[in-house]
Amino acid sequence: MTNYEKIEKYNALTAELLRLQSIMRESDAHAVKCQKLNLNFAKTYPDDFKQYEQAREEYNKVEQELIELEKIEVEDEVRIPLDGD
Repeated sequence: MTNYEKIEKYNALTAELLRLQSIMRESDAHAVKCQKLNLNFAKTYPDDFKQYEQAREEYNKVEQELIELEKIEVEDEVRIPLDGD
């Protein structure tokens, strides 16, 4: 894997984390409301809860991918000199 490829993969994974965080945040208002009213979030808002659970599971997977990506050593890249280099 080249440094460029690693950076591209890193950027894609961090963008996915942000997208998943946004999904999880969408259900926060309902979760807080349920907590204040001592209601079961999963039973009161089953669709929101399911969406949150799926996003959290995917988030954890992507986070693990990032950890594995950080361990990858990049290949030495051949630099082609430009005029004046």
